Amino acid sequence: MERVGCVNGVNVETLALAASSSASRSSSLGSISRCTAHIKWIGELQYEVYADGQTFSFTNESEDFANIKAGLSASPHFLASIGITLSTRYVANAAAQGVKIDSLDVWVEGVINTRTKDQVSDVAVKVYLRTGESESTIMALHEHTVQTSPFSETLTNHIDLTIEEIAPDWNGLTWCEPR
Repeated sequence: MERVGCVNGVNVETLALAASSSASRSSSLGSISRCTAHIKWIGELQYEVYADGQTFSFTNESEDFANIKAGLSASPHFLASIGITLSTRYVANAAAQGVKIDSLDVWVEGVINTRTKDQVSDVAVKVYLRTGESESTIMALHEHTVQTSPFSETLTNHIDLTIEEIAPDWNGLTWCEPR
């Protein structure tokens, strides 16, 4: 049973306040946000990742690197982050519109080119959404979610990448300390 004031487990009043706050910020600042991630090598091909207040372990898998297969590579993590972001947008947008979701599955598949600039990467997403709403309501929810998702713009825009030199005297940089 849903809690009072919640749709899909989301407090609709809190969601509305967050949306209005976000809209006022984005009108004055644009929709660009700076994020940080701190990756700490802990041995072999094992890493501790600190990003956006979260901590998780990461094991790199690469057939091109010593034929070691120990865990997920960056590509499945990337695809999963697309799926999680889209899922969250669907749930929040549905809640804001009063649409109760019975089930939601987001499948993300792609070829992520990590070898050359000459090959294309592509990502396809399939959304399986079950609700008691009409097809037109579902399509409006879908269109709004796709339109407001940060991934479509991020993936199609050019990204400048700057890799700074290694500082051998690093001694505890505090720029991106884990929380």
